[in-house]
Amino acid sequence: MSEGRSRRHCESFNGIMCSGKGSCHCGKCMCGSPQQWYISGEFCECDDRDCDKHEGVICT
Repeated sequence: MSEGRSRRHCESFNGIMCSGKGSCHCGKCMCGSPQQWYISGEFCECDDRDCDKHEGVICT
């Protein structure tokens, strides 16, 4: 897969790659942060600071 095509697979609806919270590898977002919070979602759009929780578990 070309780099340009790979990057397109990592852009969310607003055009931001991996929601600014990860990097794109082979068309998939690799979520990560040097901070101490958990990041998840197809486009790294959810983290344990901002997303809703139910009984302490992040809603996805």
